[in-house]
Amino acid sequence: MATQLIKSKKQTKTIQDLFIDAIEFDVPYLAYLIYFVVQKGKLNMNDSDERLDTIELSLSEQIEFDQMRTQDFLKLRQIQLYAVKQQNNYIFYFGHNAIEVATYHERLYRQRVRKLTNCHNQMMDKSLYFPETKQTKTFRELLKETHQFPCYICEMERDAG
Repeated sequence: MATQLIKSKKQTKTIQDLFIDAIEFDVPYLAYLIYFVVQKGKLNMNDSDERLDTIELSLSEQIEFDQMRTQDFLKLRQIQLYAVKQQNNYIFYFGHNAIEVATYHERLYRQRVRKLTNCHNQMMDKSLYFPETKQTKTFRELLKETHQFPCYICEMERDAG
């Protein structure tokens, strides 16, 4: 099942291929799972990617895995997508953390942030149309083009419903 997320993008053959794809296509859970099971000796990087679906973690291993992911020592997703909720719109930013984004927003708008949401998982593949350039891009594409953080991205009107 885990391998299906990536296989639709590219046929992989080894655990190493799958690990590289998980990082490239922004699937940190899968990247951490591969790292964990390889470190535990349950798989090696040259094994077939299909072997990953046969791996089961004990309760203590699941706890250890969850702690490793929370610590994020692989430093995946160092930049997150945040939304500041205003009365009639959302203002989107890329940043390292919520405090950095809130401080940046306060500097730009001279108003305190009341509601700040990490919307990375929900919004990264949402398409935005930019009329000035007549281009449609996803937040993921915009992140690849952005090199300085924090960064203002855009404002989006809230849905009336």
